[in-house]
Amino acid sequence: MQRIRTMQENAQSPHISRPCKAISIRFKAIVSWLFLLAILPILGYGREPAGSEKVNDGTSVTYPPSIFRCGAWNLLPVTRTVFLGRTGYQRSFSDGNIELLLPDLAEVKRPEIIVGAGRYESKLKTALPSGADYTIGPDEWGLNLQYDIFLMDAVYDGIRIVQQVRLRPSKPIHENFQVILPLIVQLPCRDRRVFAPRKNGVGEEKQIASERQKWFYYLTGSDLKRDVPALAIPMISEYSPSFPYRITLCADPYYSTLLEIGSTEQPGSFIWEYQAKDVPLSEPETRTFYTIVHRGGHEDAMRAFYASALADIPPGPQWLHEIVMVDYDYLSDGGEGWFRDIDWLTEHIPQNDRRHICLALHGWYDLLGQYAFDAGTGTMKSEWKAFPNAPNVIDKFPNSKTVAMTPAEVNRRLQYAKDRGFRVVLYFADGMAICEDAKEFYKPEKILYSGGWQGPDTIGPTHIQNPLNPEVKDYFLSYMDALLKAFGNNTDGFVWDETFHVEPQHLGTQTFPGYASREMMYLCRDLARKVHDYRSDCAFLASDCIGVFGWNRKAPYALVVDGTYQDSHFRSEAWPYGLFPNYRNVLWSCSWNHVTHFSEMPDDIRKYDVPIPVTNGWGDDLGFSELPLEIAAKILNLFEERKGHVVQLKWLAPDDTE
Repeated sequence: MQRIRTMQENAQSPHISRPCKAISIRFKAIVSWLFLLAILPILGYGREPAGSEKVNDGTSVTYPPSIFRCGAWNLLPVTRTVFLGRTGYQRSFSDGNIELLLPDLAEVKRPEIIVGAGRYESKLKTALPSGADYTIGPDEWGLNLQYDIFLMDAVYDGIRIVQQVRLRPSKPIHENFQVILPLIVQLPCRDRRVFAPRKNGVGEEKQIASERQKWFYYLTGSDLKRDVPALAIPMISEYSPSFPYRITLCADPYYSTLLEIGSTEQPGSFIWEYQAKDVPLSEPETRTFYTIVHRGGHEDAMRAFYASALADIPPGPQWLHEIVMVDYDYLSDGGEGWFRDIDWLTEHIPQNDRRHICLALHGWYDLLGQYAFDAGTGTMKSEWKAFPNAPNVIDKFPNSKTVAMTPAEVNRRLQYAKDRGFRVVLYFADGMAICEDAKEFYKPEKILYSGGWQGPDTIGPTHIQNPLNPEVKDYFLSYMDALLKAFGNNTDGFVWDETFHVEPQHLGTQTFPGYASREMMYLCRDLARKVHDYRSDCAFLASDCIGVFGWNRKAPYALVVDGTYQDSHFRSEAWPYGLFPNYRNVLWSCSWNHVTHFSEMPDDIRKYDVPIPVTNGWGDDLGFSELPLEIAAKILNLFEERKGHVVQLKWLAPDDTE
């Protein structure tokens, strides 16, 4: 058993410890600077008006001061022209008092790529206002690399160095290659440490050794770094008890990234690999990376990550943090279980406490992959049959029945809960699943792989769709528009079940190749935006199920939505893997065996700060109104203990051994 770490800021001393430098190194540096200052005028540098520099071809480029100066901080190249155009060296990164670029690391190469055993430096083509345009890689590739670097304000009296790399192929590339973006900023201390949000929910704290150290964030393609500690999010943070600032390194979350902390002799790097053998590189690729210098503790590093790599992703609505009990109703008891359970809750839960309970309406649609959506009109169908396959699966779902449904009936069910003071969310979809009888939308060319849920809401085999197929993406976006129009005023949010269907190793199909998990994350983000644009207090939840059934490498789609409501059966092994991806939001699970396994639940509820789960329509198939009296009393007592508690996820401490 692991105990939870409470988050506290690290006590930090204003004293600065710097590594000693040999006198000979100092002398050589001074001579080098004097020589450089002497020859710059001869080369034509240093005589232009402020903000303007000569580049190699004799043209003039203007550099906005804001690019290299932000508040008290300055990012100084040897000269801006030399930094951007010819050598790629920097000489300083300072606020006027604290220098974070160590002299030993100043001469660091520009971005590089590795192809097989070959290593290729970037070659200057054109200097740009905030960077440069290079050619890179084998000459026959014709690959361009645009590199931009600039400063932005950061949280907690800090600053951000933003580095953006854009690759532009002139023709398709069919060889795998790595891109290396060097870092040269690090803490000028001997006692350097790192905080790493590990995939298993542990906030690792580690002394930085004399050699470079690596961590890997896995989202796309083959898991090539299984021997490197896995990160839950693309972030690590360097700190020291003897230094007032820390340096948080993070990458955009849409691609796998190796994050490397540098030593006193070697710089760190951001490294990523394109699997161009399987996914030819034919379109531009853009990555963005952040080096954030700020004050505070580990929790502030998490906030810096959200403010940078996820700056365009807002946190979920605040009401999510007030929920301490959840219910998943799978059109139970011929659709009548929904009303009976709400009536029971209304009788046993005071009006003022009902806002702490969220009810999920599942099974309301016709078929997986169709969801009662009329593509011809772009609206929900006027009528349909929910659970159309119920008569044929009565052995596994004995209490399920086919139910006549309309948009008005769905709204009546939602409003029945809302009128009584409960929060309510609507089931959006079962991941990317579609059954073959969803004839309006099923096409073989849409399929990524076969297999999936079979039940009263499926007819025919089930398959998983490819998010790289534009028709698939367009369907989900149009379907969401129709849902919001039909039901958006009567629901507090939507649950996208089984988002884990699309895994990092999936590289699309021959017709639609690509990084399927990246496209899935984009789709999750875009659907959440639609929901937020419709109503800012409306939530969109994913279901990543990382960690359950040994699924330790699943993608963290929850990063770009409002949290998780997953079908992990409330299994203990899943909770740690959801802590960092959902850190600022919430982590929920249904439990289809909430009666059978109730004794195992209270400890996890308190330990991981997650809601009490109840379900109806499958498994134990016992809703609130059908609970054994002893279990009902225990659930009510646990609710009484938890109500009013504001949920805040916490990571696991590195020294937990229980």
